[in-house]
Amino acid sequence: KATVALRSRRVEVERAEVNGPKITGSSNKGGIGSINDQHNVKFTRINLADVGGVTARASSGNVGGKIEFRVGAADGPLLGSVDVPNTGGWDKWIEPSVKFAAAPNERADIYAVFVNPGKGGLMNVDWVEFTPR
Repeated sequence: KATVALRSRRVEVERAEVNGPKITGSSNKGGIGSINDQHNVKFTRINLADVGGVTARASSGNVGGKIEFRVGAADGPLLGSVDVPNTGGWDKWIEPSVKFAAAPNERADIYAVFVNPGKGGLMNVDWVEFTPR
């Protein structure tokens, strides 16, 4: 006998390993906020053989920043990044996407690292969706 566990391409960020940001909202409408420079979220064992990029649902009522997607560690190789500008409010969501230039053809931990040097209160993030190749 064998068991196969299927995983949705869309991952609610509060269900990942959150390092720094605060989990916000209720059980049916969550996300993360209070995100500062270099905070990160770890998505465990993503099958990169089937992933060609990523889309994130984010908002910012402040300075915004960048979400860098890195493989293996928070300072690991950069797969790609998306910009999250001030969207005009914490509830004004955008869905920026990026195609990965080159990703290993294996399962790996993916880190979403939030970047805007020296800044805090960058953005809120609801979910991340790993898009197919």
